[in-house]
Amino acid sequence: MYRHIFNGVVKEGISEETIEARLDALQVLKTLPQAKSVTIGRNLQWYTPQEVLIVIADFKNKSDWEAFVTSAEHTALDEVASEVFDLEKSCGYQIEY
Repeated sequence: MYRHIFNGVVKEGISEETIEARLDALQVLKTLPQAKSVTIGRNLQWYTPQEVLIVIADFKNKSDWEAFVTSAEHTALDEVASEVFDLEKSCGYQIEY
């Protein structure tokens, strides 16, 4: 199994309403059939005091991950990511487990 983790660091000054709207928009990723599971949430800031939106998605194989990240739904989110996220501070990881 493979896990994709995206940590989207929210830009300074972004309103709570905009953050909540982005969390709602990210929910579409849960409908994509390539992912075995998708978890979306907010950093609770217990350890790292940053506003971060996190996506964790699990895949059976690399081709499922590739189909997920190149899907129309994911691509549409990528196109507007810079409106909310500081892309220089945000990061994505893929691990095997």
